[in-house]
Amino acid sequence: MKIKEVSCEEYQNLFQSKIIFDSAYFVELNKYKVEQVHYYVFFDKRRRFGLAVGEESGNFYIPFSAPFGIIEPIRKHWDIRMLEDSIRLFDEYIKEKNIKRIRFILPPSFYEKKV
Repeated sequence: MKIKEVSCEEYQNLFQSKIIFDSAYFVELNKYKVEQVHYYVFFDKRRRFGLAVGEESGNFYIPFSAPFGIIEPIRKHWDIRMLEDSIRLFDEYIKEKNIKRIRFILPPSFYEKKV
């Protein structure tokens, strides 16, 4: 798995978020609340996940202006190993970037898809 920072336009074109707070439009509307916004794509042979991150004073905030944020699947079919690999990769990435702190607020459990 690899990680790549992309433009807002490329991020928005990859998928249409089902949760408004994860859409590039919502992020762009609120980007004045942080110093910088980063859009990341996680991929192997295919693009797998996307993540929008706000940066302020050397810290990463996910979300930076919403009740919660997620690593957004780009494709309908994915497995937990891909997600775990992406999270592990992101952890390594933020250490390389010398990010001081990361705050990641996940959605409440009632948003969980029932199987």
